[in-house]
Amino acid sequence: MKDSPVFTAQDYLAYLKSNKRVPDITPPKLLILYYQNDVAKYATRKYSTKKIKIFGSELLLLRKFDNQIGIFGGFGAGSPSTATIVDLFCAFGVESFLIIGMAGGLQSNLQVGSLVLSSGAIRGEGVSRHYLPESEIVESDKKLLEGLSQSLSAKKYLHSIGITWTTDAPFREMKSEVNAYQNRNILAVDMEASAMLAVAGANQKSRLAAFSISDSLAGGEWVMPQDLSPAREGLFHLFESALDAFGK
Repeated sequence: MKDSPVFTAQDYLAYLKSNKRVPDITPPKLLILYYQNDVAKYATRKYSTKKIKIFGSELLLLRKFDNQIGIFGGFGAGSPSTATIVDLFCAFGVESFLIIGMAGGLQSNLQVGSLVLSSGAIRGEGVSRHYLPESEIVESDKKLLEGLSQSLSAKKYLHSIGITWTTDAPFREMKSEVNAYQNRNILAVDMEASAMLAVAGANQKSRLAAFSISDSLAGGEWVMPQDLSPAREGLFHLFESALDAFGK
């Protein structure tokens, strides 16, 4: 007998709607998830936005794109929070998801502010197994990946494309593991990508994660710069390139 959840994101969304706790709006087609407030500050400074209270935080809809692109953050960090939010927005009707965030570089050629597009993520967290069969890697959407890469190239923003690694425990990124992944040419480590890719993929939604490098773990040594402004600039480059790629 096939097992099933006691209740789903669709059930919880219906409950919220019955209690008038979900706004009556058309969902954006693309939802950009952010984990650094610099992204929201940049977006609201440069673009006119419509602010919507939903799922315990604030959804910003970009009026320039007819509210078809939204950005959402402030819901916490890590895979469990991300999985919950993505599942709810899948039920709400969002078609595509894009993470724009910072990550630790695993390759010595990646500097602060280097841009990385994740073609897939190693499932080092504990959430994705609830959504997908066992496998080492969950893949990104090739169409979104190609679109964002082309947009970055058109703006002459250098970027790397490859597999990244998602972990639940930033203070337990073991040297042996880091070195092994570095030797396999894994590009970077974050805390959300594989969970988002898994949940969105299980819901047949398009998905991609893109990163600006903030620190380095290459060679099993942690190097954190005093000045993170290049990493913040990288976030803005990814954001603008995403709007150019997907705002048509």
